[in-house]
Amino acid sequence: MRELAALQAGETRDETDRYEVKVYLGDIRELLALVENPRTLTEWQHTVHSLAKSKGWWDEKNEQEQEVEKQLAGIALLHVGLSKQLEALRRGVVSNSAAFRFDADFVQRQANLSPRQVSMLAKLALIHSEITEAVEAVLDGDEQVRIGENGKPEGVAIEVADAAIRCLDFCGGYELDMEAAVQLKHSYNATRSVKHGGKLA
Repeated sequence: MRELAALQAGETRDETDRYEVKVYLGDIRELLALVENPRTLTEWQHTVHSLAKSKGWWDEKNEQEQEVEKQLAGIALLHVGLSKQLEALRRGVVSNSAAFRFDADFVQRQANLSPRQVSMLAKLALIHSEITEAVEAVLDGDEQVRIGENGKPEGVAIEVADAAIRCLDFCGGYELDMEAAVQLKHSYNATRSVKHGGKLA
C-alpha cells in the first residue's frame, strides 16, 4: 500500500522514473474507473471481442476450419426455416408438419454466399448453439449457477451469458455498434402497442 501511495504522490528518483510512473498511474486510473463505474455495453463489446481475438477465434482459418465454417453457415440457414415457423406461431398461424419444410433455395443460397456472409452466419449458428445449451439446462432442471467439477460455471444463466458474450464478440468483430442498436431498438419498443399489435408470444 505504501508503494502505491508513493506512486500516487509522484515520488520518483529521476525524470525517467517520473514519466514511467505517470504512464503507470494512467493505466491504474483507467482500470479503477471501470471497476468503480458500470461498464457501458460498448466497453463490454470491446473487452469481449479483444479476449476472443487473443484466443485465436478471429485468426485466418485453415482449410479444415473453412469447411467447418461453411457447414455452420448452412446450419444457420436451417435455423431461418425454424425461425419462420416460430414467427408464424407468434402470429397465431398454426400449421401442420408440412410447415417445417425448408425453402428449396436454402442450399443453393449457401453456395452463393460471400466469405463475409459465411463467416457471419457461422458465428450466428454458434450463438444459436448457446441458446440450445440453455434449453438443455432447463430440461435438466439446472437453474442454479454453480461451478462444475472442471471449474467451469454451469446453469441456465451461464448458457444465456454465453449467448450474450458471443453476441458482443460478433458485433465487435464486424464493427457493429451493439450499444447504439440496443438503445435504438429499446426506444422503438417503448412506442409499440401491448403485445406488439396482438402477437401471441
